[in-house]
Amino acid sequence: MRKWLALLLIPLLTISLGALVDYLSNTLTFQAEVKSPIEISNLTAPDTISAGDTTSINYTTINHANNAVDGVHRLIITPPEGSQLTGGEIDDVTFTYGETTKYMCTETVNEDCVNVTAADGVIIIKSPVITHEAGSEVDTKFTITWDPATEPGTYGFEAQVIVPE
Repeated sequence: MRKWLALLLIPLLTISLGALVDYLSNTLTFQAEVKSPIEISNLTAPDTISAGDTTSINYTTINHANNAVDGVHRLIITPPEGSQLTGGEIDDVTFTYGETTKYMCTETVNEDCVNVTAADGVIIIKSPVITHEAGSEVDTKFTITWDPATEPGTYGFEAQVIVPE
């Protein structure tokens, strides 16, 4: 009887020790810095803009990831100190990413277009979602036509690419 009990316990112990060995096997660890996949660089824009001008803001968009990444291009315009922007300062906007051009949203065109909004005294210009192919480097441009009645002063501009969650 003891012999049979021993024969039954040995396989059970072997299975248990096997699981224990897997659990106790060596562990390797490392650290890595995770960066945004999209980089923008080579910004060119005019130093002086006259109200009523059509202005181009150009930059290069690079996707460092080895996969395609969706992103929204955003241009934030801040007014001269003490002023508030309403959005009426912009008559027209186009966004060009490589060979693709998107036009300003209107009452009749409200999908896959460039959205211009004013909030908290700044203007936010957003492209529709753009797919940045893996490893791509693409010329990108916002072209803005300013209303002739735009208040004179020094405006701030910030270009970004937002990767949606």
